[in-house]
Amino acid sequence: MLAGPAQARLLKPQIDFHQAHDLPVFSTSRIFSGRPDPVANLDLEGVIFGDIPWMLTNPMGHGKFAATGQRKPHRHTPLDRLFALGVDAYALVYKTTELRGNPDLSHPGATGMIRIDRSGRVLRDISWARFKEGNVTELPQTDPSNDG
Repeated sequence: MLAGPAQARLLKPQIDFHQAHDLPVFSTSRIFSGRPDPVANLDLEGVIFGDIPWMLTNPMGHGKFAATGQRKPHRHTPLDRLFALGVDAYALVYKTTELRGNPDLSHPGATGMIRIDRSGRVLRDISWARFKEGNVTELPQTDPSNDG
């Protein structure tokens, strides 16, 4: 489903009403604003979507912010995802050599699990979550190298 939160709250109940409640519904990260809203999100029950860990983690922070107990800057704004990209870009300045030397090594960044392949491309695996009882529940991560 390609929709923002307001549109998805109208579409998902229609899907359920037309007896398609047993079909899995996947969405883009656009469906989640990053702001917890359990009452409004009840209409999104069961929808699975991919997003960056920065948007799915608790408000106390991610990485260095969590260790210091500081709150994440720019929480619940349209710039959250851009800020997370900046956090990862800064972290990669110090991690690039280590990650390039070992393609099996990854870094748990604000935008996902980051690794660098043998040709030097930066790859990222996002997190998956599901709306359950109005709350966002992060799904367990799987190892992409074991697919197949």
